[in-house]
Amino acid sequence: MVEAQENLQTTAARQAAEIEMQEHIIERLSVTIASQAKTISQLTELTEKLIKEQREQATTTACPQEDIISALQELQLQESKKTNLVVLKAPEGADQPTTKADDEKMALKICTSASIPPDAIEKIFRHGIRKLGKSRPIKICFKDKSAPAQILSALRRNLTFAQVLPRGSRIRRDLTPRELELEYNARKECYERNKKENMNAYYVDDHFHIVRKKTPSPWKTITTSEMPTTTIPTETTPISSGTIPTATEALPLNDNRAPKQSRAPHASIRRTKNH
Repeated sequence: MVEAQENLQTTAARQAAEIEMQEHIIERLSVTIASQAKTISQLTELTEKLIKEQREQATTTACPQEDIISALQELQLQESKKTNLVVLKAPEGADQPTTKADDEKMALKICTSASIPPDAIEKIFRHGIRKLGKSRPIKICFKDKSAPAQILSALRRNLTFAQVLPRGSRIRRDLTPRELELEYNARKECYERNKKENMNAYYVDDHFHIVRKKTPSPWKTITTSEMPTTTIPTETTPISSGTIPTATEALPLNDNRAPKQSRAPHASIRRTKNH
């Protein structure tokens, strides 16, 4: 009897010790789990931070790449347009044949002024649909880019614009859509400055910088049609000898057609030697 009681007490004591050990193990596990949970939370936060930084870095890297590609495309388009000249505000004849003949005579006169042979011209055409009271720009396309540069240089050096161009018209190099936008903004700002000073004191150079004249001239009253408009002109289709035919009424020497070109706003503009 006594032995049985001792065995029960021993068993009870052993069970109590086991329970106490299990409670201690559970307590340690709780501490470990709590510590791991904190670590997991920190790791999750760090992972999210790294993902965010990588995304921001990818976005930042993509922007310069897009800018580089855009700049290269602009340079390529500028290069393709170096074979062209554009005459603005040249009056049109009563009908298309008359306009075609007048434009060809003017183009030949321009070439003669710079000692360029007539066969250097590839085609001549007017941009856009003919509208009453408005003259469309003339684009003169040459077979190589040396002719336009030589013509502009000769006209500036000899000041023979008035001798080869109709009164009130002007000639410039062919511009890209980006350059047309820059020219528009510059000419608009130039107009506002001249208007504010009530003097023809500023002009826009070849690089679309507004330059103050050494000797300002009196401000002339201009018509509404000459004032800058609020629409920025663009030219969405590059011109080349293989232009896809459009509905544009053109005047090419070889009957090829070319797309529409918008006009830049009116303001005083002067060309420099550094073209």
